[in-house]
Amino acid sequence: PLEHTPGRLLFDPNRSGWWQVRLGPWEYADLLPDPAGYAPRNDDDGTRIRWITSPRRALLAELAQRGEYEYEILDSWTASSTAVLKTYGTELRKAWAATKLLQDPAVRSLVRAGVKEAYRQAHGHWRSHQSSVQRPDWAAALVAQNAVNTWRRAYELGRGPERTWEGPWPVQIDTDSLYYPGTPHQVHTVATAAGWKVRPIRQCPSSVTSSRFSTPICQTF
Repeated sequence: PLEHTPGRLLFDPNRSGWWQVRLGPWEYADLLPDPAGYAPRNDDDGTRIRWITSPRRALLAELAQRGEYEYEILDSWTASSTAVLKTYGTELRKAWAATKLLQDPAVRSLVRAGVKEAYRQAHGHWRSHQSSVQRPDWAAALVAQNAVNTWRRAYELGRGPERTWEGPWPVQIDTDSLYYPGTPHQVHTVATAAGWKVRPIRQCPSSVTSSRFSTPICQTF
């Protein structure tokens, strides 16, 4: 069970759960979305105080060490970290990797759909009030870890080995998708550099707001 630790404290990487933090400003918003994630709808008082998961918290710690982010922990609900889902995740990754060896496209598509459904069912099971396993914190951590990994990919590509990358930069980052504006040539340049697959769309999601683009055209990876 999660244990409550009120008051200001340091981050313990051996504990997982929820952390209430006061966030400093994100100075690179013109390049990348805030690594702490998008603000809740009721976060309109400007205090930038919110609850984040351990994967988000770990990302902020990395950026803070580089002098690129500031934050303060105010409260936490955490438990000792245990890799209870490691075997489950490993088996799903093995099953997905094995689909690359399937010659029949129909069979490959069917197996991949099954792997995706296994992931979706487990995630929903932890959130369901009717479930025998009530762990919404696991579900939130899983989603956050995927989102953080996606953010890191865009960050590392943008920095480059010599910090010379000139864009384009994503205008939105979802759990497993990045939305890049620009012409098909520009976006495919990004995809080639990162080794990503491109999923073209006509227009960015309505949630994308950026003063840099009046009607940005996006590609998703």
